[in-house]
Amino acid sequence: MLLPLAILMHYLKGEETAIYYIDSTKLAICHNKPISSNRVFNRFSKIGKSSYSWFLGFKLHLVINNKGELMSVKITKGNKSDLSVASVISKVLSGKLFGDKAYISKDLFHQLFSNGLRLFTNLRKDMKTYLLDIDDKLLLNKRSLIESVFNVLKKHRH
Repeated sequence: MLLPLAILMHYLKGEETAIYYIDSTKLAICHNKPISSNRVFNRFSKIGKSSYSWFLGFKLHLVINNKGELMSVKITKGNKSDLSVASVISKVLSGKLFGDKAYISKDLFHQLFSNGLRLFTNLRKDMKTYLLDIDDKLLLNKRSLIESVFNVLKKHRH
């Protein structure tokens, strides 16, 4: 089952544009009330936390280019940290990578930078501000593109 999916992803891979967006979304397998009695994917799914609520299921991690084309995809258990997946799914890319606050980490920044990928995120409230090139600021503000891709993948899946 995984081999056909890997072949499909190879042919669906987008153009390398040096501008990429990274994010993750939850793939809940049930509503919150029946979590304790749920048996579907019992051995594989885990309880995770999104920015809104707790869920039982998986996480879909994506990297897209600035045209909205898929560059890298990974599905993990719901409790997997975004930070731990970021370096894996962006391994072969170079250029600029824009993500949300979940990807703020000095270690991740240095690891990606050594691979030729510069990470840009918005700042947390307690962080020092730094000057950002106006072009990079505009690209960072276009992170909603990846949310549109998630919307297409989750809502129009038939």
